[in-house]
Amino acid sequence: MQHYDARFTLADRQQASQVNSIDLLSHRVGVETFQGDFLWSGSTLPTDSLLAAFGRLPVPYPLRTGFHYSNLAYLQAGRLIELASGQSWQQYLRSQVLQPLGMQQAVTEVKQLPLQHVAQGHTVQQARVVVVPPDSPLRIAAFGGMYAYVLDLANWLRVHLHQGRWQQQQLFPPAAIDRVLQPYNVVGQVPLPDGSRPLTNYALGWELRDYRHRIVYTHGGAYGGFLSMMALVPAEQLGLVILTNSDAHELCEALRWQIIDAFLQHPAANYSDAISGYLQTAEAEWRRAEKKLADTVALRLPTGLPLAAYAGRYRHPLYGAALVSVQSDSTLQIRFQHHPALQATLQHLDGHRFWCRYSQPMFGSTVVPFQAVQGRVQGFELMVHPSVEFTSYWFKKE
Repeated sequence: MQHYDARFTLADRQQASQVNSIDLLSHRVGVETFQGDFLWSGSTLPTDSLLAAFGRLPVPYPLRTGFHYSNLAYLQAGRLIELASGQSWQQYLRSQVLQPLGMQQAVTEVKQLPLQHVAQGHTVQQARVVVVPPDSPLRIAAFGGMYAYVLDLANWLRVHLHQGRWQQQQLFPPAAIDRVLQPYNVVGQVPLPDGSRPLTNYALGWELRDYRHRIVYTHGGAYGGFLSMMALVPAEQLGLVILTNSDAHELCEALRWQIIDAFLQHPAANYSDAISGYLQTAEAEWRRAEKKLADTVALRLPTGLPLAAYAGRYRHPLYGAALVSVQSDSTLQIRFQHHPALQATLQHLDGHRFWCRYSQPMFGSTVVPFQAVQGRVQGFELMVHPSVEFTSYWFKKE
């Protein structure tokens, strides 16, 4: 049973359940990268509600006219597998992929692993390395719900490199592997650590680009304090897997190209050094921005309206309800219907703007502006750390 905060009403619950009635298989066109990811990141929304909300996200451009990555689209693909096979995604994955490939140590539920073998995700918060609370792998199954060792994932790469063959058996038709690796969308020119900007395309779950006259397929992902990377170079029969339990680095980006260059015997600079300069610049900019916000809070400028005017119930049509309460003479707090473990502390900056810091590190900190018309608060615009989602949510005051 889904947990609801006691202060959220029956109407909130009914509205959330009504979202499930939307056709989960409705035709989709383009969405923004990571659009809708706040809906599922650390939330209690069940899969059907997430997919229904995905079907209602505003679409900024027609199909195939641009590229943006969507986690929720993979979740929808996982549901299609369930509807077509009559099995859960976990059952289908195990019977059709994990067992045939001998990936015996790969599991879809953390309880299937000895606790001493489970890594914890980490991130950096206020210059300190902190643990990120784990999310439910069952709810995010098709795009982030598997625990695996490097050797098991190497088997997955080998079956791609061998055109679907594994240990003298043709597990997947060669045509299926070809279709997976076929480009379908143009991503654009993406810069690499060596300074080149090769054209990047997107296949079915793989980015591909021409790198030193070889086609290189890669895909990485980060969530909950973990960052991973896989790559294939079919012409060289090369595959690589990089798994880390921290998301506050660019090691995967540097290491994959360093490995490929070493394998190709191509002399190259130290990509880690090249990337570290960029990271140090970004870190310095972030620190300056944080200090400016803290200095503004310390000025204790007058609020645009009495603080109590900002308190109350707010609603986003896809997410649901949020509650804003007064914590002190200059501080508000936001609690969320579908994120019972998450709170946002809002310290006043100026006018109707507040510095928002989340209780869970992966959501980061941002500025939340409220909108007021003729002395009445209309709503607020919520954002989270861009590693979770770039787009914002407008919560209207009830």
